[in-house]
Amino acid sequence: MPPSLTMTVSVVELMGDHQYVYLMCKGQDKPLIMKCSAKHQAVPGSEIAVHCDLTAAHVFGGTDEHAPTLTLPPNFPVQQ
Repeated sequence: MPPSLTMTVSVVELMGDHQYVYLMCKGQDKPLIMKCSAKHQAVPGSEIAVHCDLTAAHVFGGTDEHAPTLTLPPNFPVQQ
């Protein structure tokens, strides 16, 4: 099992069949936003262990809308 991080739930946004959980990690000033099932019982102010499966992650080399993706193979055709 991949390592987990303990994060604090700051906001829970219910969306019907799913929810967005805003998580704060120690040392970061912006939240990590997790999409999960509406059945998950996240409570603002609580701490939860988060396991990150990075096999399907997309990592970008910047913060603007034209930031290159770092997870695609070299010379992969990209639409701009």
